[in-house]
Amino acid sequence: MLSDGVASATFPFPRARCWRGDGIVTAVYPGDAFFSASGDSTSVAFKREAKGSVVVPFITPNPVYRRGRGANWPYYAVLTEKNGVNTTLTGFTVDGVQSLTSWSATLIPGHRSISASFAANMTAPRNRLFHFEGKDQDGTTWTAEIKFRFSTTTLGP
Repeated sequence: MLSDGVASATFPFPRARCWRGDGIVTAVYPGDAFFSASGDSTSVAFKREAKGSVVVPFITPNPVYRRGRGANWPYYAVLTEKNGVNTTLTGFTVDGVQSLTSWSATLIPGHRSISASFAANMTAPRNRLFHFEGKDQDGTTWTAEIKFRFSTTTLGP
């Protein structure tokens, strides 16, 4: 946006994308026929919620690439609690199919993570939706979702 000769931009950044905590955001503008190139960085901080857990899902790698020949897409799902509140994973679905037994641990300690490894056998490209549900020690419930893509690109022999 340009106002009184000063360019600015604003964008929302959902807390679900802040899975590592505080950090730095850098913006770079390459320039064009009317404006010169510019860039800047700023610090961002995770703001704690008043109460309850804040669970952030993360898939790695994202997108998920096929490994070798065949239809094998290995990846990890990670859940990180950001607010310092112990919580429990009580529900987990992949594209609507219940898969909670895929997790060997369901207790998520405050400021810690749990993870599960997966290997999909399917046809790509395809998007998948992971839905997570949980409950804090005080009974407060939470949900989180993440959508990610399975790529047709093959890595390895």
